Amino acid sequence: MGSTFYKFDGKKYRETRSTITEVETGETKAASRRVQFKRGASSTTLQGKVSIALPDQLIVGARAGQVMSVQLTAPRKSVRFTLMTYKTTNLLTDNNTTSWTGTLPETGDYIILVEGNAKGSTYSITISIK
Repeated sequence: MGSTFYKFDGKKYRETRSTITEVETGETKAASRRVQFKRGASSTTLQGKVSIALPDQLIVGARAGQVMSVQLTAPRKSVRFTLMTYKTTNLLTDNNTTSWTGTLPETGDYIILVEGNAKGSTYSITISIK
């Protein structure tokens, strides 16, 4: 189940926050999070916890022609990611990937969808863009 919250800024409504909730447990987390690189850095490492009902959606901005590398490590082999373009949702990987490197086809946001199985697991993911 998901919830999206909006705020009226005087001209139009803008999305302020979106969450997803695991119905059976009541656990809630952000529907997505934007990946930020420290000033001057070309890579970052994030940690998270996922299950089949509560995936992580990471949003990364990049330019066409840049090379992105994504490396996922997790104690369970059931955690994997899918990388897609934000505008066209063209898949750049299959859905059973733990490692990927490639040249990005377009400028804009990319979605890294990290998913697990019913038991869930923690993970660490390193994203680099050059």
